[in-house]
Amino acid sequence: METRVRTCLRLLAALEALGEQEFAQLRAGDFNGARATRRNAEPLFASLGEMSGVTDGEVLSRARAVLAIRARMQAWLDDEVSATRDSLDRISSARQRLGRIAPAYRARGRSTTPQLCVRG
Repeated sequence: METRVRTCLRLLAALEALGEQEFAQLRAGDFNGARATRRNAEPLFASLGEMSGVTDGEVLSRARAVLAIRARMQAWLDDEVSATRDSLDRISSARQRLGRIAPAYRARGRSTTPQLCVRG
């Protein structure tokens, strides 16, 4: 039978691999794949949670590695969300400016809907 330490190490190795895979998927824009990978990792986290009390140095070191991957992923996601919000703010500002100046460029008394004019 496998020892608790060995089980923890095996679970942590799998979580580390899944964490790297999820991070790569996020960077590539494969959000559905990243979501599926995260769902695959959930049972491993639950199993690892049942192993509480294991204080082996190697287990703690591997747990820190898994947490470091998660921290890098979260920092990257925070940066991406911030950049996306900045882009959305710029787009919103540009739309507002366009809404203010566009009426000045419309001819008075003319329809604002495009019309087809064919000369032959």
